[in-house]
Amino acid sequence: MKRSRREFILGTVLLVLFLIQDVAHWKITAFESLQTNGTYRIVSGLILAGFVLFQWYLSFLRMRGRTASAAKHYDLHQKVGIWAPLVFYIHSTRFGFAYLFFLSAVYFSNVLLGLFNAETLHYRKKWFTFSWMVAHVSLSVLLVVVMIYHLWVVVYYH
Repeated sequence: MKRSRREFILGTVLLVLFLIQDVAHWKITAFESLQTNGTYRIVSGLILAGFVLFQWYLSFLRMRGRTASAAKHYDLHQKVGIWAPLVFYIHSTRFGFAYLFFLSAVYFSNVLLGLFNAETLHYRKKWFTFSWMVAHVSLSVLLVVVMIYHLWVVVYYH
């Protein structure tokens, strides 16, 4: 099995497991309890934010014109991206309500979009690649905006 196929399967399984455990309310009581701890929430939130910022490193390299470095980082970007549902789970086992639901939906939509890239689908038409990239980057920008809003709400109400 090719590496990209294994990564696709692992990423899909992690995403589906997250969705199932949230919808079916299959929770680990001790872990749920830990997630109510303020210090844990801050640390896990910083880990999640760091994860998202690390994924932005590829875009940073591309914007700086460092195409050779970006090409090398692309593989790591994909390998790290498949763990996104698990990183989110460490911070929260739920989609949340209102804007938190929106934040979660944007996050997981981008994960899903990342799983179904041109390489995975074996579809390399220019229009598809361009459209996919616009959607992926747009969701990534929206994710950062909503994450900043989330941080503002958390700090404001503390």
